[in-house]
Amino acid sequence: MGTPEFAATVLAGLIEAGHRIRAVYTQPPRPAGRGHRLQPSPVQVLAERHTLPVRCPTSLRDPAVQAEFAAFGADMAVVAAYGLILPPPVLAAPRHGCRNVHASLLPRWRGAAPIQRAILADDRETGITIMQMDEGLDTGPILLQQAIPILPDTTAGELAEQLAALGARLMVEALDGVAEGQLVPSPQPSDGVTYAAKLQRDEARLDWRHPADALARPARCGGLAARLSDSGRDPVAVPRYKLTVEYDGGGFVGWQRQANGPSIQEALETAIERFCGERPTVFGAGRTDAGVHALAQVAHVDLARDADPETIRGAVNHHLRPHAISVVLAEPAPDGFDARRSAIGRVYRYRILNRRAPPALERGRVWHVAPPLDLAAMQEGARHLIGHYDFSTFRDSLCQARSPVKTLDVLELRRDGAEIQVTARARSFLHHQVRNMVGTLKLVGLGRWQPDDVARALAARDRRAGGPTAPAEGLTLVAVEYDAA
Repeated sequence: MGTPEFAATVLAGLIEAGHRIRAVYTQPPRPAGRGHRLQPSPVQVLAERHTLPVRCPTSLRDPAVQAEFAAFGADMAVVAAYGLILPPPVLAAPRHGCRNVHASLLPRWRGAAPIQRAILADDRETGITIMQMDEGLDTGPILLQQAIPILPDTTAGELAEQLAALGARLMVEALDGVAEGQLVPSPQPSDGVTYAAKLQRDEARLDWRHPADALARPARCGGLAARLSDSGRDPVAVPRYKLTVEYDGGGFVGWQRQANGPSIQEALETAIERFCGERPTVFGAGRTDAGVHALAQVAHVDLARDADPETIRGAVNHHLRPHAISVVLAEPAPDGFDARRSAIGRVYRYRILNRRAPPALERGRVWHVAPPLDLAAMQEGARHLIGHYDFSTFRDSLCQARSPVKTLDVLELRRDGAEIQVTARARSFLHHQVRNMVGTLKLVGLGRWQPDDVARALAARDRRAGGPTAPAEGLTLVAVEYDAA
């Protein structure tokens, strides 16, 4: 039961973890985009993509709606940013009740806007609470809770994305804990209760006597000042743009904004801010690591006003200088488009320069392996990795994915002169999965492993059983695939 992108991330986690979902409840479609056409919620879009039954009641107080909900016979209801009040008959219908993913460290910031309130209050940390729901406003007992820091320049969009991923993981843990009888809910503390009321228009007024960091907080909440002060504009009809981005990952800490260095995401957001005065969040289809390149990374961004896509492309590229980042294409996004969640496939290519002489022109874009590699043996070893498997052997120890099980659709190797190219395609990948697979296949190519050793390593489900991690510089995101519009 949920509505926005935050809730869609939680639903995606439940789907990936293999839970049987009897029905998905979300708010009805709302007018949005150009022409104010009815647009389903992110949760509805994701649910229908997975052919899950969807219900969109305007209220849960109707006895007929309550009876239908109870008839599903669910063991538990998972609730995340649903937006409708759950009356007692709904709370009591599932065998184990209703569990809520709340984006704060309860009892701090009970209510509708915990992420924005935490930023406006200059909190140094927030987190996720998994709680057993009762009739109060976020007053139920706590099952799980985990904190994350709020950095000085973290925006509400970035924080929501981090908390959604954490909430999905903790909810899966909570469901497993309930099934195993290991989780015991504990009452919320009576001290430290605060309430996160919805943001009001008068909060957009800036008092210039305040310090700069205080003035920046409303902007970090998603352009609060600009959006609330524009009384002539419908806040629902926010135009979304799809960006295709090419970049050299050298010198960046990766796609995602981080505190320890420059990122692709940060560079794009800064360029957009210089173009239009807004500080939006740019959401990418894949979080490439430090040093990993992209030919066609896809991202989306919401702007306050319509703009010509060619103007956006040219202006953003101008402000990206001197970074090795280029917006190749800017275009209006289709209704319901989300760069990450709408993707049905990602294609990576790893380049190995297999010759004695080191690279000159391609330095920083290939992995130089001087000894000759046996391509046929590597191809035979790669065949053991194609399919639906637990890829724990090829998963980085810091990987935050909720499950190591992935489906690898393609793993092709071919030689082009002195270069061996490894192409991998899947709906999604684990952290370092492609680089760890390439490092393992290198051992096969050198004759240190037999092709069948790859199958044994995969079956071990242990990172220590795999080969080394290939350098980031040889890897490029070459395509993100979507359903035809």
